[in-house]
Amino acid sequence: DALEAWRAQWQSEQAQPACQSAKTYRPRLAYFSPLQPAQSGISDYSAELLPALSRHYAIDVIVAQPETVTDPWVLGNAPVRSVAWFERNSQQFDRLLYHFGNSEFHAHQFDLIQRYPGVVVLHDFFLSSVLAKVLENQQLGVWPQALLASHGWPALMDAHRAKDANEIIMRYPANLPVLQAALGVIVHADFSRKLAAQFYGAGFADDWALIKHLRVPVAKVDRKRARAALGISPDTFLVCSFGFLDSTKLNHRLLAAWQHSPLAQAANCKLVFVGQNHGGDYGAQLQQTLQSPPFAGHARISGWADEETYRLYLQAADVAVQLRTLSRGETSGTVLDCMNYGVPTIVNANGSMAELPAEAVLMLPDVFSDAELSAALERLWRNPALRSELGARARAYIETDHDPRHCAAQYAKAIEGAYAQAQKTTLGMAQHIARLGAPDDPQDLSRTAQRMAEIYPVKRPAGQQLLFDVSELAAGGHNPGIHRVVRRVLQELFAH
Repeated sequence: DALEAWRAQWQSEQAQPACQSAKTYRPRLAYFSPLQPAQSGISDYSAELLPALSRHYAIDVIVAQPETVTDPWVLGNAPVRSVAWFERNSQQFDRLLYHFGNSEFHAHQFDLIQRYPGVVVLHDFFLSSVLAKVLENQQLGVWPQALLASHGWPALMDAHRAKDANEIIMRYPANLPVLQAALGVIVHADFSRKLAAQFYGAGFADDWALIKHLRVPVAKVDRKRARAALGISPDTFLVCSFGFLDSTKLNHRLLAAWQHSPLAQAANCKLVFVGQNHGGDYGAQLQQTLQSPPFAGHARISGWADEETYRLYLQAADVAVQLRTLSRGETSGTVLDCMNYGVPTIVNANGSMAELPAEAVLMLPDVFSDAELSAALERLWRNPALRSELGARARAYIETDHDPRHCAAQYAKAIEGAYAQAQKTTLGMAQHIARLGAPDDPQDLSRTAQRMAEIYPVKRPAGQQLLFDVSELAAGGHNPGIHRVVRRVLQELFAH
Protein backbone atom coordinates (compact mmCIF):
# COMPACT_ATOMS: atom_id res chain seq x y z
CA ASP A 1 0.00 0.00 0.00
CA ALA A 2 1.00 3.69 -0.07
CA LEU A 3 2.57 3.60 3.40
CA GLU A 4 4.78 0.62 2.52
CA ALA A 5 5.87 2.24 -0.75
CA TRP A 6 6.78 5.46 1.06
CA ARG A 7 8.64 3.48 3.70
CA ALA A 8 10.70 1.61 1.10
CA GLN A 9 11.66 4.79 -0.75
CA TRP A 10 12.49 6.56 2.52
CA GLN A 11 14.73 3.68 3.65
CA SER A 12 16.51 3.81 0.31
CA GLU A 13 17.20 7.52 0.77
CA GLN A 14 18.53 6.92 4.28
CA ALA A 15 21.15 4.54 2.85
CA GLN A 16 22.60 7.22 0.53
CA PRO A 17 25.89 8.82 1.70
CA ALA A 18 25.67 12.34 3.09
CA CYS A 19 26.78 15.02 0.64
CA GLN A 20 28.60 16.99 3.33
CA SER A 21 31.42 15.85 5.55
CA ALA A 22 30.54 15.28 9.21
CA LYS A 23 33.81 17.00 10.06
CA THR A 24 32.79 20.28 8.44
CA TYR A 25 29.02 20.36 8.82
CA ARG A 26 27.39 21.40 12.08
CA PRO A 27 23.62 20.82 12.22
CA ARG A 28 21.61 23.98 12.82
CA LEU A 29 20.07 23.96 16.30
CA ALA A 30 17.17 26.02 17.65
CA TYR A 31 17.86 26.51 21.36
CA PHE A 32 14.84 27.37 23.56
CA SER A 33 15.74 28.78 26.96
CA PRO A 34 15.58 31.92 29.08
CA LEU A 35 18.84 33.82 28.82
CA GLN A 36 20.63 36.37 30.97
CA PRO A 37 19.57 38.75 32.47
CA ALA A 38 16.40 36.71 33.14
CA GLN A 39 16.37 35.81 36.85
CA SER A 40 16.39 32.08 36.22
CA GLY A 41 18.93 29.45 37.11
CA ILE A 42 18.43 27.99 33.64
CA SER A 43 19.57 31.26 32.03
CA ASP A 44 22.83 30.98 33.99
CA TYR A 45 23.11 27.32 33.03
CA SER A 46 22.67 28.20 29.34
CA ALA A 47 25.42 30.80 29.60
CA GLU A 48 27.83 27.97 30.45
CA LEU A 49 26.43 25.32 28.08
CA LEU A 50 26.09 27.37 24.88
CA PRO A 51 29.82 28.03 24.20
CA ALA A 52 30.66 24.34 24.63
CA LEU A 53 27.63 23.15 22.65
CA SER A 54 28.57 25.43 19.73
CA ARG A 55 31.43 23.02 18.95
CA HIS A 56 28.74 20.59 17.78
CA TYR A 57 25.96 22.84 16.40
CA ALA A 58 25.32 26.14 14.66
CA ILE A 59 22.99 27.66 17.23
CA ASP A 60 20.12 30.15 17.06
CA VAL A 61 18.63 31.03 20.47
CA ILE A 62 14.84 31.38 20.65
CA VAL A 63 13.61 33.59 23.49
CA ALA A 64 10.30 34.92 24.81
CA GLN A 65 11.31 37.28 27.59
CA PRO A 66 10.80 41.02 28.07
CA GLU A 67 14.45 41.69 28.92
CA THR A 68 16.97 42.28 26.15
CA VAL A 69 19.50 39.44 26.11
CA THR A 70 22.81 40.53 27.65
CA ASP A 71 24.76 37.27 27.57
CA PRO A 72 28.12 38.31 25.99
CA TRP A 73 28.74 34.99 24.23
CA VAL A 74 25.24 34.93 22.73
CA LEU A 75 25.49 38.50 21.48
CA GLY A 76 28.77 37.70 19.76
CA ASN A 77 28.06 34.23 18.43
CA ALA A 78 24.38 33.27 18.16
CA PRO A 79 21.43 34.99 16.44
CA VAL A 80 18.69 35.88 18.94
CA ARG A 81 15.27 35.01 17.50
CA SER A 82 11.70 35.55 18.63
CA VAL A 83 9.18 32.72 18.81
CA ALA A 84 7.25 34.30 15.92
CA TRP A 85 10.39 34.32 13.78
CA PHE A 86 11.03 30.66 14.60
CA GLU A 87 7.50 29.66 13.62
CA ARG A 88 7.98 31.31 10.23
CA ASN A 89 11.37 29.66 9.73
CA SER A 90 11.18 26.36 11.61
CA GLN A 91 12.08 24.33 8.52
CA GLN A 92 15.56 25.86 8.52
CA PHE A 93 16.57 23.88 11.61
CA ASP A 94 17.94 20.37 11.84
CA ARG A 95 17.54 20.05 15.61
CA LEU A 96 15.40 21.59 18.37
CA LEU A 97 16.42 21.68 22.03
CA TYR A 98 13.95 22.79 24.71
CA HIS A 99 14.99 23.61 28.28
CA PHE A 100 11.97 23.05 30.54
CA GLY A 101 11.72 24.39 34.08
CA ASN A 102 8.84 24.91 36.48
CA SER A 103 8.55 28.69 36.04
CA GLU A 104 6.91 31.36 33.90
CA PHE A 105 9.99 31.56 31.67
CA HIS A 106 8.91 28.32 29.97
CA ALA A 107 5.16 28.88 29.59
CA HIS A 108 5.32 29.43 25.82
CA GLN A 109 7.14 26.15 25.23
CA PHE A 110 4.23 23.87 26.15
CA ASP A 111 2.41 24.75 22.94
CA LEU A 112 5.56 24.89 20.82
CA ILE A 113 6.77 21.38 21.59
CA GLN A 114 3.42 19.92 20.58
CA ARG A 115 3.73 21.54 17.15
CA TYR A 116 7.52 21.38 16.77
CA PRO A 117 8.81 18.27 18.59
CA GLY A 118 12.39 18.27 19.80
CA VAL A 119 14.67 17.07 22.59
CA VAL A 120 13.70 18.20 26.11
CA VAL A 121 16.12 19.04 28.91
CA LEU A 122 13.97 18.46 32.00
CA HIS A 123 15.46 20.71 34.68
CA ASP A 124 12.39 20.20 36.92
CA PHE A 125 10.41 16.97 36.83
CA PHE A 126 7.35 18.74 38.19
CA LEU A 127 5.87 21.28 35.74
CA SER A 128 2.68 21.77 37.74
CA SER A 129 3.42 25.28 39.04
CA VAL A 130 3.81 26.89 35.63
CA LEU A 131 0.74 25.04 34.34
CA ALA A 132 -1.52 25.91 37.27
CA LYS A 133 -0.30 29.41 38.09
CA VAL A 134 0.72 30.81 34.70
CA LEU A 135 -0.80 28.96 31.77
CA GLU A 136 -4.19 28.45 33.43
CA ASN A 137 -4.50 32.23 33.74
CA GLN A 138 -3.74 32.60 30.04
CA GLN A 139 -5.96 29.80 28.75
CA LEU A 140 -8.67 28.36 30.98
CA GLY A 141 -8.61 24.58 31.13
CA VAL A 142 -4.90 23.99 30.50
CA TRP A 143 -4.22 22.87 34.07
CA PRO A 144 -7.08 20.32 34.42
CA GLN A 145 -6.33 19.00 30.94
CA ALA A 146 -2.70 18.42 31.92
CA LEU A 147 -3.79 16.71 35.14
CA LEU A 148 -6.18 14.44 33.25
CA ALA A 149 -3.68 13.58 30.52
CA SER A 150 -0.89 12.84 33.01
CA HIS A 151 -2.67 11.27 35.97
CA GLY A 152 -6.23 10.40 34.99
CA TRP A 153 -9.55 11.10 36.62
CA PRO A 154 -8.43 10.54 40.24
CA ALA A 155 -6.16 13.61 39.95
CA LEU A 156 -9.05 15.72 38.68
CA MET A 157 -11.24 14.50 41.53
CA ASP A 158 -8.49 15.33 44.02
CA ALA A 159 -8.22 18.81 42.53
CA HIS A 160 -11.98 19.31 42.78
CA ARG A 161 -12.02 18.32 46.45
CA ALA A 162 -8.81 20.08 47.52
CA LYS A 163 -9.17 23.16 49.72
CA ASP A 164 -5.68 24.37 48.78
CA ALA A 165 -4.65 24.32 45.11
CA ASN A 166 -0.97 24.14 46.16
CA GLU A 167 -1.63 20.69 47.59
CA ILE A 168 -2.40 19.38 44.09
CA ILE A 169 0.48 21.30 42.53
CA MET A 170 2.88 19.63 44.95
CA ARG A 171 1.33 16.18 44.48
CA TYR A 172 1.18 15.84 40.69
CA PRO A 173 3.92 16.71 38.15
CA ALA A 174 1.44 16.95 35.21
CA ASN A 175 4.29 16.69 32.71
CA LEU A 176 3.23 13.72 30.56
CA PRO A 177 2.15 15.73 27.45
CA VAL A 178 5.62 17.29 27.32
CA LEU A 179 7.34 13.91 27.76
CA GLN A 180 5.19 12.32 25.06
CA ALA A 181 5.93 15.12 22.59
CA ALA A 182 9.69 14.98 23.23
CA LEU A 183 11.88 13.13 20.76
CA GLY A 184 14.25 12.49 23.65
CA VAL A 185 14.66 13.56 27.27
CA ILE A 186 17.79 14.72 29.10
CA VAL A 187 17.90 14.92 32.91
CA HIS A 188 20.66 15.87 35.33
CA ALA A 189 20.03 13.30 38.07
CA ASP A 190 18.83 9.72 38.31
CA PHE A 191 16.23 10.95 40.82
CA SER A 192 14.18 12.29 37.88
CA ARG A 193 14.11 8.83 36.31
CA LYS A 194 12.98 7.39 39.63
CA LEU A 195 10.14 9.92 39.75
CA ALA A 196 9.13 8.91 36.23
CA ALA A 197 8.98 5.27 37.32
CA GLN A 198 6.95 6.26 40.38
CA PHE A 199 4.32 8.19 38.41
CA TYR A 200 4.30 6.40 35.05
CA GLY A 201 5.59 2.90 35.68
CA ALA A 202 8.84 0.95 35.64
CA GLY A 203 10.89 1.40 32.49
CA PHE A 204 9.18 4.61 31.37
CA ALA A 205 12.43 6.62 31.54
CA ASP A 206 14.92 3.90 30.61
CA ASP A 207 15.87 5.72 27.40
CA TRP A 208 16.38 9.11 29.05
CA ALA A 209 19.91 10.52 28.92
CA LEU A 210 21.57 11.35 32.24
CA ILE A 211 24.01 14.27 31.87
CA LYS A 212 25.58 16.00 34.86
CA HIS A 213 24.65 19.64 35.51
CA LEU A 214 27.74 21.32 34.03
CA ARG A 215 29.88 24.00 35.62
CA VAL A 216 32.79 26.03 34.26
CA PRO A 217 35.63 25.51 36.80
CA VAL A 218 36.50 28.64 38.76
CA ALA A 219 40.01 29.82 37.88
CA LYS A 220 40.73 31.84 41.01
CA VAL A 221 39.17 32.49 44.41
CA ASP A 222 40.21 35.77 46.05
CA ARG A 223 38.80 35.48 49.55
CA LYS A 224 40.52 38.60 50.88
CA ARG A 225 39.22 40.87 48.11
CA ALA A 226 35.71 39.42 48.34
CA ARG A 227 35.48 40.02 52.06
CA ALA A 228 36.74 43.56 51.70
CA ALA A 229 34.11 44.26 49.03
CA LEU A 230 31.34 42.86 51.25
CA GLY A 231 32.54 44.55 54.41
CA ILE A 232 33.26 41.27 56.20
CA SER A 233 36.26 41.20 58.54
CA PRO A 234 39.02 38.60 57.96
CA ASP A 235 38.40 36.90 61.32
CA THR A 236 34.64 36.39 60.81
CA PHE A 237 33.47 32.80 60.46
CA LEU A 238 30.90 33.19 57.66
CA VAL A 239 28.17 30.63 57.02
CA CYS A 240 26.02 31.20 53.91
CA SER A 241 22.91 29.63 52.42
CA PHE A 242 22.37 30.47 48.76
CA GLY A 243 19.21 30.82 46.69
CA PHE A 244 15.60 31.95 47.00
CA LEU A 245 14.25 31.44 50.52
CA ASP A 246 11.31 29.05 50.75
CA SER A 247 9.89 26.45 53.11
CA THR A 248 11.18 23.70 50.80
CA LYS A 249 14.71 25.05 51.36
CA LEU A 250 14.32 24.51 55.13
CA ASN A 251 15.71 27.95 55.97
CA HIS A 252 13.84 27.87 59.29
CA ARG A 253 15.61 24.62 60.18
CA LEU A 254 18.98 26.27 59.68
CA LEU A 255 17.95 29.10 62.01
CA ALA A 256 16.82 26.59 64.65
CA ALA A 257 20.08 24.62 64.40
CA TRP A 258 22.14 27.80 64.53
CA GLN A 259 20.31 28.99 67.63
CA HIS A 260 21.15 25.78 69.50
CA SER A 261 24.78 25.60 68.38
CA PRO A 262 27.85 27.24 69.96
CA LEU A 263 28.12 29.45 66.86
CA ALA A 264 25.18 31.53 68.08
CA GLN A 265 27.17 32.57 71.14
CA ALA A 266 30.41 33.35 69.28
CA ALA A 267 30.84 37.02 68.45
CA ASN A 268 32.76 36.37 65.23
CA CYS A 269 30.25 33.90 63.68
CA LYS A 270 27.84 35.28 61.07
CA LEU A 271 25.01 33.70 59.06
CA VAL A 272 23.85 35.19 55.74
CA PHE A 273 21.02 33.95 53.51
CA VAL A 274 22.17 35.08 50.07
CA GLY A 275 18.98 35.39 48.07
CA GLN A 276 15.51 36.88 47.78
CA ASN A 277 13.26 36.34 50.79
CA HIS A 278 9.96 34.50 50.44
CA GLY A 279 7.21 36.99 49.68
CA GLY A 280 4.52 35.47 51.94
CA ASP A 281 3.99 34.49 55.56
CA TYR A 282 7.02 32.20 55.56
CA GLY A 283 9.35 35.05 54.65
CA ALA A 284 7.73 37.36 57.19
CA GLN A 285 8.25 34.79 59.96
CA LEU A 286 11.91 34.37 58.99
CA GLN A 287 12.45 38.12 59.09
CA GLN A 288 10.78 38.38 62.48
CA THR A 289 13.00 35.60 63.85
CA LEU A 290 16.13 37.33 62.56
CA GLN A 291 15.24 40.51 64.46
CA SER A 292 15.24 38.71 67.82
CA PRO A 293 18.15 37.46 69.97
CA PRO A 294 20.42 35.65 69.34
CA PHE A 295 20.18 36.51 65.63
CA ALA A 296 20.07 40.31 65.66
CA GLY A 297 23.37 41.55 64.28
CA HIS A 298 24.62 38.03 63.60
CA ALA A 299 22.26 36.72 60.88
CA ARG A 300 20.49 38.38 57.98
CA ILE A 301 18.94 37.99 54.51
CA SER A 302 20.87 39.75 51.75
CA GLY A 303 17.92 40.11 49.36
CA TRP A 304 18.25 39.53 45.62
CA ALA A 305 21.95 39.29 44.78
CA ASP A 306 23.22 40.15 41.32
CA GLU A 307 25.82 37.87 39.78
CA GLU A 308 28.79 39.86 41.07
CA THR A 309 27.48 39.95 44.67
CA TYR A 310 26.54 36.28 44.52
CA ARG A 311 30.06 35.31 43.47
CA LEU A 312 31.63 37.56 46.10
CA TYR A 313 29.74 35.65 48.80
CA LEU A 314 30.84 32.33 47.27
CA GLN A 315 34.46 33.47 47.61
CA ALA A 316 33.97 34.87 51.11
CA ALA A 317 32.06 31.97 52.72
CA ASP A 318 33.73 29.57 55.15
CA VAL A 319 30.82 27.09 55.03
CA ALA A 320 27.65 26.74 52.96
CA VAL A 321 24.42 25.05 54.04
CA GLN A 322 22.06 23.93 51.24
CA LEU A 323 19.02 22.00 52.44
CA ARG A 324 15.97 20.67 50.63
CA THR A 325 12.70 18.87 51.22
CA LEU A 326 9.90 17.78 48.90
CA SER A 327 12.20 17.74 45.88
CA ARG A 328 10.33 18.06 42.60
CA GLY A 329 13.15 16.60 40.53
CA GLU A 330 15.21 19.76 40.26
CA THR A 331 19.02 19.91 40.41
CA SER A 332 20.50 22.46 42.80
CA GLY A 333 22.78 24.75 40.85
CA THR A 334 23.68 26.58 44.05
CA VAL A 335 25.16 23.42 45.57
CA LEU A 336 27.35 22.96 42.50
CA ASP A 337 28.39 26.63 42.69
CA CYS A 338 29.46 26.17 46.31
CA MET A 339 31.47 23.09 45.42
CA ASN A 340 32.98 24.82 42.39
CA TYR A 341 34.29 27.60 44.63
CA GLY A 342 35.71 25.08 47.08
CA VAL A 343 33.24 25.98 49.86
CA PRO A 344 32.75 23.07 52.30
CA THR A 345 29.03 22.41 51.99
CA ILE A 346 26.46 20.78 54.27
CA VAL A 347 23.54 19.13 52.42
CA ASN A 348 20.84 16.64 53.27
CA ALA A 349 20.23 13.54 51.15
CA ASN A 350 17.04 14.78 49.47
CA GLY A 351 16.31 14.28 45.78
CA SER A 352 19.28 14.75 43.46
CA MET A 353 21.54 15.92 46.32
CA ALA A 354 21.61 12.34 47.59
CA GLU A 355 23.62 11.48 44.46
CA LEU A 356 26.51 13.80 45.35
CA PRO A 357 29.73 11.98 46.36
CA ALA A 358 29.84 11.59 50.13
CA GLU A 359 33.53 12.50 50.25
CA ALA A 360 32.94 15.91 48.60
CA VAL A 361 30.18 17.25 50.89
CA LEU A 362 29.10 16.84 54.49
CA MET A 363 25.86 14.95 53.95
CA LEU A 364 23.09 14.68 56.53
CA PRO A 365 20.23 12.19 56.29
CA ASP A 366 17.25 13.26 54.18
CA VAL A 367 15.22 13.62 57.39
CA PHE A 368 17.62 15.08 59.95
CA SER A 369 17.32 16.58 63.41
CA ASP A 370 18.25 20.10 64.48
CA ALA A 371 20.91 18.53 66.69
CA GLU A 372 22.52 16.79 63.69
CA LEU A 373 22.68 20.05 61.75
CA SER A 374 24.05 21.90 64.78
CA ALA A 375 26.73 19.25 65.22
CA ALA A 376 27.72 19.50 61.54
CA LEU A 377 28.07 23.29 61.81
CA GLU A 378 30.17 23.02 64.94
CA ARG A 379 32.34 20.28 63.44
CA LEU A 380 33.28 22.42 60.45
CA TRP A 381 33.72 25.53 62.61
CA ARG A 382 36.23 23.83 64.90
CA ASN A 383 38.09 21.90 62.18
CA PRO A 384 39.83 24.09 59.54
CA ALA A 385 41.64 21.06 58.12
CA LEU A 386 38.35 19.29 57.42
CA ARG A 387 37.00 22.42 55.73
CA SER A 388 40.06 22.61 53.50
CA GLU A 389 39.86 18.92 52.62
CA LEU A 390 36.13 19.03 51.77
CA GLY A 391 36.60 22.15 49.65
CA ALA A 392 39.46 20.62 47.66
CA ARG A 393 37.52 17.41 47.02
CA ALA A 394 34.47 19.39 45.94
CA ARG A 395 36.44 21.44 43.40
CA ALA A 396 38.13 18.33 42.01
CA TYR A 397 34.74 16.64 41.57
CA ILE A 398 33.33 19.62 39.64
CA GLU A 399 36.41 19.82 37.41
CA THR A 400 36.25 16.14 36.43
CA ASP A 401 32.54 15.25 36.42
CA HIS A 402 30.93 18.54 35.40
CA ASP A 403 33.32 19.81 32.74
CA PRO A 404 31.38 21.78 30.07
CA ARG A 405 33.10 20.21 27.05
CA HIS A 406 32.49 16.72 28.34
CA CYS A 407 28.85 17.50 29.12
CA ALA A 408 28.34 19.20 25.73
CA ALA A 409 29.67 16.10 23.96
CA GLN A 410 27.13 14.04 25.90
CA TYR A 411 24.43 16.50 24.83
CA ALA A 412 25.38 16.03 21.18
CA LYS A 413 25.34 12.26 21.57
CA ALA A 414 21.91 12.33 23.23
CA ILE A 415 20.43 14.76 20.68
CA GLU A 416 21.76 12.85 17.67
CA GLY A 417 20.64 9.55 19.16
CA ALA A 418 17.12 10.87 19.75
CA TYR A 419 16.83 12.23 16.21
CA ALA A 420 18.24 9.04 14.68
CA GLN A 421 15.62 7.02 16.54
CA ALA A 422 12.86 9.48 15.59
CA GLN A 423 13.84 9.22 11.92
CA LYS A 424 12.92 5.54 12.08
CA THR A 425 9.42 6.35 13.31
CA THR A 426 6.88 9.15 12.88
CA LEU A 427 9.24 12.11 12.41
CA GLY A 428 11.16 10.54 9.55
CA MET A 429 8.04 9.23 7.86
CA ALA A 430 6.26 12.57 8.17
CA GLN A 431 9.23 14.47 6.71
CA HIS A 432 9.48 12.03 3.82
CA ILE A 433 5.76 12.23 3.07
CA ALA A 434 5.96 16.03 3.13
CA ARG A 435 8.72 15.93 0.50
CA LEU A 436 6.51 13.80 -1.77
CA GLY A 437 3.83 16.48 -1.90
CA ALA A 438 0.07 16.22 -1.57
CA PRO A 439 -1.53 12.94 -2.74
CA ASP A 440 -4.28 12.86 -5.38
CA ASP A 441 -6.75 11.69 -2.76
CA PRO A 442 -6.55 13.83 0.42
CA GLN A 443 -8.02 10.95 2.38
CA ASP A 444 -4.73 9.12 1.87
CA LEU A 445 -3.13 11.49 4.39
CA SER A 446 -5.66 10.79 7.12
CA ARG A 447 -5.50 7.04 6.49
CA THR A 448 -1.69 7.18 6.59
CA ALA A 449 -1.73 9.22 9.79
CA GLN A 450 -4.08 6.69 11.39
CA ARG A 451 -1.84 3.81 10.37
CA MET A 452 1.30 5.57 11.62
CA ALA A 453 -0.38 6.17 14.99
CA GLU A 454 -1.05 2.44 15.22
CA ILE A 455 2.48 1.43 14.23
CA TYR A 456 4.25 4.07 16.32
CA PRO A 457 2.11 4.74 19.40
CA VAL A 458 3.16 7.42 21.88
CA LYS A 459 4.72 6.28 25.13
CA ARG A 460 2.04 5.80 27.78
CA PRO A 461 2.11 5.17 31.53
CA ALA A 462 1.90 1.61 32.77
CA GLY A 463 -1.59 0.30 33.32
CA GLN A 464 -4.63 -0.64 31.30
CA GLN A 465 -7.07 1.52 29.39
CA LEU A 466 -10.78 0.89 29.90
CA LEU A 467 -13.24 1.88 27.18
CA PHE A 468 -16.79 2.37 28.49
CA ASP A 469 -19.83 2.39 26.22
CA VAL A 470 -22.07 5.40 26.99
CA SER A 471 -24.07 5.27 23.77
CA GLU A 472 -27.32 5.01 25.71
CA LEU A 473 -26.57 8.30 27.47
CA ALA A 474 -25.34 9.96 24.30
CA ALA A 475 -28.45 8.92 22.39
CA GLY A 476 -30.63 10.61 24.99
CA GLY A 477 -32.55 7.49 26.00
CA HIS A 478 -35.56 7.81 28.30
CA ASN A 479 -34.72 5.23 30.95
CA PRO A 480 -33.66 7.26 34.01
CA GLY A 481 -32.76 4.11 35.92
CA ILE A 482 -30.13 3.16 33.37
CA HIS A 483 -28.80 6.71 33.42
CA ARG A 484 -28.39 6.66 37.20
CA VAL A 485 -26.68 3.28 37.17
CA VAL A 486 -24.28 4.23 34.38
CA ARG A 487 -23.34 7.51 36.06
CA ARG A 488 -22.77 5.80 39.40
CA VAL A 489 -20.62 3.10 37.83
CA LEU A 490 -18.63 5.74 35.95
CA GLN A 491 -18.06 7.71 39.15
CA GLU A 492 -16.57 4.64 40.83
CA LEU A 493 -14.43 3.83 37.80
CA PHE A 494 -13.12 7.40 37.64
CA ALA A 495 -12.20 7.22 41.32
CA HIS A 496 -10.06 4.14 40.66
